[in-house]
Order: sequence, then structure tokens, then C-alpha cells
Amino acid sequence: LAYSMPGAFRIEGKLNVKAFEQALQTVVQRHAVLRSHVVLVDDQPCQVLTTGEGWSLAQREMLNLSEAARHEKVRERVAQWRQQSFDLATGPL
Repeated sequence: LAYSMPGAFRIEGKLNVKAFEQALQTVVQRHAVLRSHVVLVDDQPCQVLTTGEGWSLAQREMLNLSEAARHEKVRERVAQWRQQSFDLATGPL
């Protein structure tokens, strides 16, 4: 059984996207579970670790939308994430 808890948070002010992405990459590198998946070996689950390379921060351009429209888009996207399931075998978790 796997749990996914999608959500969003608001950042006010200017964001250094590159530094933010690097910070998240550091978290991924420090926590193996964030760069792993599970496969069956002799009918037993086995955790497989990856390097975590190639990960990037997904971004959506919404500057052309009103604040209300941006909030609505975020709510829609979080609702979509809640409906998505993931496969432990394809990773990363």
C-alpha cells in the first residue's frame, strides 16, 4: 500500500528557481526513498535505488492569469494529483 499526499504551497516574493530546484535535489540525494522503486525478486519485494539524476522541478507559467484564475488552476491540478495512482515498480516513489 502506498500513500500519496499531493498539495501545493504559496511562495510570496521573488523565488530563485534554480536555487530552489537545487535544494530539492539535495533532499532527493539525502533521502534514498525519494529515488527508489520496488521490484519483485523471487516473488519478494526488493528496493532499487537510483542516482536521482535527471530529476527536475515541474513548472507552470501562470503570470498571464488573474490571481483568482491561478488559485483555481492550482486547485484543479491538486485535484488531478489526488486522482493519480502510481506504480511502485516504476519509481521514483
